[in-house]
Amino acid sequence: MLTQKQKDQIEYKAKETLRVNLSKITYKYKNLKETNNYLLEKKQEKEIVRAYNKAELRKKNQIRKAEWKKVKEKVKTEARYKTKADRYFSRVVRSIWAWKWDDWTRYNKDYVWNTYPILKLTCGHCISRAVLTTRYDLDNCMPQTWWDNEQEYYRPYLKTIFKESIIKQRGQKVMDRLEKAEQKWATESKSLKTMKDKVNMSEMYEKRKKEYQTYKHMRE
Repeated sequence: MLTQKQKDQIEYKAKETLRVNLSKITYKYKNLKETNNYLLEKKQEKEIVRAYNKAELRKKNQIRKAEWKKVKEKVKTEARYKTKADRYFSRVVRSIWAWKWDDWTRYNKDYVWNTYPILKLTCGHCISRAVLTTRYDLDNCMPQTWWDNEQEYYRPYLKTIFKESIIKQRGQKVMDRLEKAEQKWATESKSLKTMKDKVNMSEMYEKRKKEYQTYKHMRE
């Protein structure tokens, strides 16, 4: 919502614009010499009403624009925090089980147990990242190659393999919990307010950043 000061500024600008327009109208008709004063007065009244309506509409538009600007700024801020949280969490997932073979390169195994340098891996999610309540759940994530991560949409069998790996390494109870969280999110996320209350991205960013400090030996 706008602050009272912002509303007062918009109100002042609207009144000032109206005052100038009314002065112009008065001056215009004061200097006109017409024989039919009645028609002049009617015409003047219409222009005054039009000026009031225009001023009111301008004020409403300015308030609407100012409020929308604040909404867009908040959305952008949340998006920035989400991007930063994703970056730190990805580093955690790729480095938490990593090991070093030489002075420069760290390695990790992906979800099918193939070995890669961690910089060639990404953070794979079993339950979609769109489900914010499991987006940063370590039980839901494993290292994954960029190709596998991008191709899951076109090759559903890759997601099946990922799920089987989660069950094999972490147990069926973990998978049941993740799927239950996904179903709950699908129901509750229909309300934007519920989504907002569920995950605060600025808090999530701070948590992921702090969590990463334990694994910041990863070179990026």
